Amino acid sequence: MTETRFDYDQLPEGYARSPEPVADQRYITDMGEHTAPADAPELPDGPGEPGDPDAFANTLIQGFIAPDESEPPRLAFVEPIITRDFLRGFEGRETYAVPQPDTYPHARRHPTEYAVRDVPSADAVAVVLRGFEET
Repeated sequence: MTETRFDYDQLPEGYARSPEPVADQRYITDMGEHTAPADAPELPDGPGEPGDPDAFANTLIQGFIAPDESEPPRLAFVEPIITRDFLRGFEGRETYAVPQPDTYPHARRHPTEYAVRDVPSADAVAVVLRGFEET
């Protein structure tokens, strides 16, 4: 997925592919390539740089898959990645925007936000994609 076949119009504003050759390492077989906000503090800025794993708490990734080698990768999933430490100390409710791409690979509904909320009655924290709109 390091080739120019990647459709950058499907990459939401503020998101970036990992720098090469890190992009090859970030493609997970049968799970696609995970892209993240360019300013995510836990990710490396370039090859050979470690990033800061201790800075990771809550990052929304957007993933791309290529159904087969003849097709370009397409936006396939939106996934909040949140640490247990973040969830353990969470109280109240926060809503985060889901950055949107310029073009979508489908004419379906796509989330516009995700919410994290404390559910004291269940001793739990809920993470919910919501605000789905037709693309």
